[in-house]
Amino acid sequence: MIKNLFKLSFALLISGTSMAQCNDLFFSEYIEGTSFNKAIEIYNPTSAAVSLSGYTLYRNNNGAATPSGTLALSGTLAAGDVYVIALSTASPALLAYADLTDN
Repeated sequence: MIKNLFKLSFALLISGTSMAQCNDLFFSEYIEGTSFNKAIEIYNPTSAAVSLSGYTLYRNNNGAATPSGTLALSGTLAAGDVYVIALSTASPALLAYADLTDN
């Protein structure tokens, strides 16, 4: 049974590599932990560095229809790398991964 699951997992992994490439940044992870442990991870799947200038995050608190704040990004995100934005009040373990902190 385990051997068959491994074969199926491997087959799905191989078939997934033939899918079309993503050509733009995307949110690869959203962390909604306990207390203030919240973060967003942005991934660059392209083969080139991407300037974050011109990218803005809009924050809608508690399902609000209109943004309660914005965060203009800056810097460069290398090819295949991630950019992590965490709450400035998050735990030290989460802040260790953060490229940027915000309230």
